[in-house]
Amino acid sequence: MSTYTVPSCQQIKKDGSQCVSPALRNQSFCYHHNGRRSAQFPPPSFFLPLFEDASSIQHALSRICDHLLNRRLDPKKAGVLLYAAQLACSNLTRENRKKSQENRHHNKPRSSRALASSESMVSLDKIRPDKNCANT
Repeated sequence: MSTYTVPSCQQIKKDGSQCVSPALRNQSFCYHHNGRRSAQFPPPSFFLPLFEDASSIQHALSRICDHLLNRRLDPKKAGVLLYAAQLACSNLTRENRKKSQENRHHNKPRSSRALASSESMVSLDKIRPDKNCANT
């Protein structure tokens, strides 16, 4: 039987206990706690514009796709950003619909009720006494 010991990971967990996974060769930490895993996708060094209008959303989409394709953005984070852009696009569409309906409502010459009352006033002016009506 061999008495060779493998060094343990030096990471201390939140509960105060030490990680029991074996450390990587010539390292102090295990694979999970090494920290080099995240170097695969460095943090993005770009800023997205505010999702205010269609052109800013389109600009953000092109930047997200560019960083994703050049492996400067984690696919999971890209998915979250693309979902946020999708929500912004649907909200923008809804707001544009609401504004166009309000514009149509305010651009009417008169409300239908006012229009009906003015028509009835015109029709009253044109009424002539009928032969069957008795003038007393």
